[in-house]
Amino acid sequence: MKKGRGPKQKKVHLIFDEKEREDYLTGFRKRNLERKLKRQQTLDALLKEEKKKIKKNQKEALHNAIKSQKQVPEIQHLLEPVTYDLPDHTVTISEISNMDSIHASTSINMDGGIPVVSAVGKSQDEVEKLRKLIKDMKNKRIKTLKKSKTQMEAKKVQKKKDKQKAKRMKKQLQKTLKHTKKKHKKRNH
Repeated sequence: MKKGRGPKQKKVHLIFDEKEREDYLTGFRKRNLERKLKRQQTLDALLKEEKKKIKKNQKEALHNAIKSQKQVPEIQHLLEPVTYDLPDHTVTISEISNMDSIHASTSINMDGGIPVVSAVGKSQDEVEKLRKLIKDMKNKRIKTLKKSKTQMEAKKVQKKKDKQKAKRMKKQLQKTLKHTKKKHKKRNH
């Protein structure tokens, strides 16, 4: 038996084209920019989709929260304010949002925003302690809000922008100085 050689391979013909060669050699930057643009577009699309998802989730959460706020008759008696009469004072437990149940002995001082309690059996020192405690709590809350993550991120971004702006201004100043030095040299010669 004869050994078969298998299918014949076709010859490859190379044609040299100067224009295609030039396009290939000079097109690296162009192709790189095209890839960057394509990546940016896909990232923008993904970001847009993510924002839509977040908005949708927030709407659903708000809708669910509104649904859950509906009062159920079976547990309505648990939500009503409860009043306990103690020997020295009276205690009322109710929802914070229920402004109708605020006891008559409590009034709100509009200039300071700190409640003034005029209860029978409490000394002025106790009232001052309560005022100070409320003021401290407000200050702590404000401090924590100031140090929130989003504010810190915003500060970082602003700082970065300021640094970039300063660099640009410095470069521009250096260019103008070089330009003026060249002009002075030409005038002197």
